[in-house]
Amino acid sequence: LTQRVVDPSCGSGTFLFWSIRRYLDAAAAEGMTNADAVSGVADHVVGIDLHPVAVTLARVTYLLAIGAGRLQDERRPFSVPVYLGDSIQLAEDTSILNAGGITIPTTADQQELFARQIHFPSEVVANAASFDALVTELAERARTRSARNTPLPIAAVMNRAQIAPEHREIVENAYRILCSLHDERRNHVWGYYIRNLARPVWLSQGPNRADRLVGNPPWLRFNAMNAAMQQSFKRLSTERGLWAGGAVATSQDLAALFVARATELYLKAGGRFGFVMPASTLSRSHYAGFRSATWSTRSSDTTVAFTEPWDLSGVSPEPFPVPAAVLFGERTSGGSASALEPTALKAVGGVRNHHHTWSEIRPLLSWTSQRTAVDDTSDRGFYGDMMRQGSNLVPRVLFMVDEQPPPAMGLPATDVAVASHRIPDEREPWKSLPTLVGVVERKFVRRVHLGETLMPFRLLEPLRAVIPFLDGRILDGTTAELDDYPSLAGWWRRAEHLWMTHRSETTRIALSEQIDFQSKLSIQHPPASIRVLYTGRGSRVAAAVETDTTTVVDHALYWSPVSSIEEGRYLVGLLNSDELHRRTEEYYSRGLIGA
Repeated sequence: LTQRVVDPSCGSGTFLFWSIRRYLDAAAAEGMTNADAVSGVADHVVGIDLHPVAVTLARVTYLLAIGAGRLQDERRPFSVPVYLGDSIQLAEDTSILNAGGITIPTTADQQELFARQIHFPSEVVANAASFDALVTELAERARTRSARNTPLPIAAVMNRAQIAPEHREIVENAYRILCSLHDERRNHVWGYYIRNLARPVWLSQGPNRADRLVGNPPWLRFNAMNAAMQQSFKRLSTERGLWAGGAVATSQDLAALFVARATELYLKAGGRFGFVMPASTLSRSHYAGFRSATWSTRSSDTTVAFTEPWDLSGVSPEPFPVPAAVLFGERTSGGSASALEPTALKAVGGVRNHHHTWSEIRPLLSWTSQRTAVDDTSDRGFYGDMMRQGSNLVPRVLFMVDEQPPPAMGLPATDVAVASHRIPDEREPWKSLPTLVGVVERKFVRRVHLGETLMPFRLLEPLRAVIPFLDGRILDGTTAELDDYPSLAGWWRRAEHLWMTHRSETTRIALSEQIDFQSKLSIQHPPASIRVLYTGRGSRVAAAVETDTTTVVDHALYWSPVSSIEEGRYLVGLLNSDELHRRTEEYYSRGLIGA
């Protein structure tokens, strides 16, 4: 009854539902009236989400949790405290927050910026139900009055909202601005916008912060964000010591920043949080900054003390799209922090399906405290910096080819007829593209090793790929030298057009940059005479020695030059061994299909 609970990513409202039920049970135990209970829960259980449909569903869930009986009983005016907005404020725009309350600019014109700011004092914003009702009524009055007419009196509106005399002129000024926005035909969403914007900012002010944060934050990898979001994510993560960068940059997930930022904004000192997170948070190197429990910036001191997490990766079937964990912690003060220890309370068991109550699920699971194998790359060993990942030769339909019979009139000896090499598990949109058919200069059809052409101790016949690679340089459609090879130019410019047309919105690099990302192709020139290749995917490592200097290595494999065939055989024997598999298995990444 004394704790404020906020779910900053409430989705359809599951955590809100049970928080409300706990509050109402406690209220009933204290003998509170329905009117007091309903009024109280709205101040103590709050949800925020970025998705309009989720917010609508969560508001319905909120009402269902309260129940029709309580809602139909005599009660005070009630506004469902579920708000639409970016709860972690990725843009980090705090211009609407000041010491005296909430200020919302209505124009980008600097000359009239301060004259057109809607301002509400903190005391007016404090009561969510009365503030929502006030803004709704002011916006409706501004909308329904005849344009250009004198604003209607709002004394009765302010009386109902119990606006103190010293704040009435400020509220009347906000109403006059809403009327002027209506006259300019700009008033259609201001009431809705103000209500949803004000509450999260109000909650981030010290006295209003939550005692508990709960939820399931969005799990979104860096490479799935759009360019603007990537920029904000990287900046905010770097400032808080969460950005790992390098080879793991694309694997970084919004969930870690979300928890750190929500704690920074909404959790009071001594308040606790519990969030559903990817299980990789417990062990992978790109979460090391998050596990440190120190997320402070120059303007915000944010430290936490983690307690033992739950590891749900042993629950079958998986309750979430990827293996999950639940992280718990408390916001500390004075700069003290307790990092996440490499142990977790692991749940193991089969739950048949997930549509059961906790009391039904609990007996099906066994819980044991287990050590977590943390991915530590600080000591890479002798070969650590020598191993390289192969080139990003994807999408395969644009690169991999099969040689075709020459046309009836034949071809020059320097050329070869080719067509895209198709496989059943191609992904859209590339799967739906027609097969590329053409002629290419033979010197640009390179032999390629992929995961499917490597077995323990043995390389199979390599595939072929069209790669515009010449003496360590990549020729692209803007390179004049490409036209010295007209057959390649025709193929490559068609491939570039398909790439630009069908690439994802989050991919903004050219096709030539794609295949040489982080120099993964150009570093293969000049080729070493002896290389060790090994797989980067699958349930265990497979490795083999390569002595053909003409082959290119695809991104599904890693490779390293070695000084002799004896060194190569030594490494291959080690990499293929059962002992290596046994010692490293606990460090493997895990997904729905296993390790």
